[in-house]
Amino acid sequence: MESMITVAGQYDIGIPWDRVFFGKAAPGRFFGSPVDVSHWISRSVFYPALIFVNPSTDPNGIRLINGSISHRRPLLAWTRFGLVIDREQQEEKFRYPVLQTFLCYNHRFNERASKYWGWKYTCADGVIPGETPSFNAIDDGVRLKYEGVPGAFFPDFTSSEIIPLYLSRAGYSNVFSTSFDAVVHNLNQGVILWVGSAHGGSGDGGVLLFWNPNSSLVHETNPWRGYEWYLGSTEEPDTLTMESYGVIPMLFGNPTGKGFTGHGIFRTAFDYAPAKKPFLDLIGKILNLPVLKYLSPEWLRDTEDYYDGVVGSVMIGTIHQKAYNGSEMDDALENLHSTGIINGACLISTKYMHLAMIRHGSVFQVLDPWPTSWYTTWTQFIPRNLALGKTIGEAFIDGIKHVGIFYISEPPQWWADIKQNVCFFGDPDLRPFVPGTKYSDKNCWEREDAEPMKYVSGFSVDGHMPYGATEYPHAYQPLAITLIILAITIISILIVVGVTVVSIRGKKRKKEGKR
Repeated sequence: MESMITVAGQYDIGIPWDRVFFGKAAPGRFFGSPVDVSHWISRSVFYPALIFVNPSTDPNGIRLINGSISHRRPLLAWTRFGLVIDREQQEEKFRYPVLQTFLCYNHRFNERASKYWGWKYTCADGVIPGETPSFNAIDDGVRLKYEGVPGAFFPDFTSSEIIPLYLSRAGYSNVFSTSFDAVVHNLNQGVILWVGSAHGGSGDGGVLLFWNPNSSLVHETNPWRGYEWYLGSTEEPDTLTMESYGVIPMLFGNPTGKGFTGHGIFRTAFDYAPAKKPFLDLIGKILNLPVLKYLSPEWLRDTEDYYDGVVGSVMIGTIHQKAYNGSEMDDALENLHSTGIINGACLISTKYMHLAMIRHGSVFQVLDPWPTSWYTTWTQFIPRNLALGKTIGEAFIDGIKHVGIFYISEPPQWWADIKQNVCFFGDPDLRPFVPGTKYSDKNCWEREDAEPMKYVSGFSVDGHMPYGATEYPHAYQPLAITLIILAITIISILIVVGVTVVSIRGKKRKKEGKR
C-alpha cells in the first residue's frame, strides 16, 4: 500500500479527499500556515533524533501523575461514603510512558453488553471482537481477565484495558489521567504518545471533555479512567445504560422484551437507566442458589444483562465532565516534545485545538473532523500494530479497516457504520519510537543511531561534500592555451594539406582530359 501526503491542500475538500483513499493508500496531511507546515515537516524529518530530546526517553525515567483507583462498597453505595479510594492519584516514575485518557469508551461490549443489546458487534471484515481467534502471539490472553479463556483472540471492545495491554507488550509504561490539569501536566512533562477517547465538539475552536473534580456528583479528583457518576468507580465504570426498552424493563432489569416486566413505554435512548442495581443484584444472587435457580427467570438471575457497554455515552453520563476549548488548551500546553496524539473524540480535528497541538510540538495526530461512533477499535489496534513493526500510517489503516468504509479499495468495503471517518495528520511513513523489540525491532533504534554526523575531513556522499571540499578530483579542467594553439595549428595544417591534395588531383584530371 502506497503512502499519500498532502501539504497545505485545499481546505474545503481536502479532508474528505484523504478519507476516500483509505485502503487504497495511507493518506497523511500537513495543514496550517506556511510556518506551521514547514515546522511540522521538519519535526517529522528529524523525529528519529528529536524523540530523544523528549524527557520521557530518559533511561532513568520521568515523574508523572497517575490517576487514582476506586471501588464501591455495598453499604451506602449511593453516597460519597460508598466510594472507596484504594489509591489516591500520585506522582510515579515511568520509563517510556504513554499517557492514556479514557472518558467515553467501550467496556466489555460483546462479552457482557451483548446480553442487553441482543446482538454482538461483527466488524466489516467479518471479525467478531472477543471471539474470532488470532494467530498472532501479541493477542494472547486478551480474554483472561473477565472470561478466564486462554489463547489468542481478536480483542473485545474494552479500550481502557486492551490499549494498555498492547502498550505494555510494546515496551511502554502506562500512565493514566482524566482531569484537565493532570493531563496537561503530564503532556508538558513529556510522553511518547497520548491515547484516549472522550466527547468532543467543533464549537469555540474545538472542545474536549475531561473529568471535572469540582462536580458535586463525583468525589474523586483524577481517576485513572472515567466512570459514570451513578454508583460508578474505576473498578466498574459502566453503570448507566442508554434506555432502549422503556421504563418498566428499566425498573426490573429485564432486557428480553418478554412478559410484563419486559414491555415498556417511553423509549428515549437516554442514558438514565441504572445498569448496576444493588437490590436486584442481591435478589439475583439469592435466586442463583440451588433449587431456586430452576424456579426463576434467567433475566432476574443474571445481574449483568443491563449494561450497555459504553461509558459516558450520551448525556446524563457526562454531566460530571467539563469541556475545555481550543484557546484553553493552547494556553495550558507548553512543549509536547514530538508526542503522537491518538483520540477518538468527535469533531476536534482541523479546529484551533488541533492546530494548538501541532504548534506545541505534536508530530502526528489521529483525530476526527466529523462525529465518531462508539466503535473506535482502531485506538486499540494502533499500539498493537506499532509493536508489530508497522509505520503509523499502516497501523492506522489496518485498525480502521475493521469498522470503516473503504470507498476505492480493491474490492471496495461497504459498512453500516458511516461515522468512522477519523483521519491521520502527519507523515504516514513515520515510525513512532517503540522501546520494546519482542514482536519487532523495526520501530526501535538507539540514541546513537540518530546522532548528527561527525566531522570527517574529505567525507563525500556520491561526490557531494557536506563539510566543504579541499580538492576536486573529478572536476573538469580547462585546456591550457598552448594545447589550444597546438590543436589549431594541427587542424590548420591538415586543412592546408587537404586542400593542396585536392587541388593537385584536380589539375591532373584536367591534363588527362586534354589528351
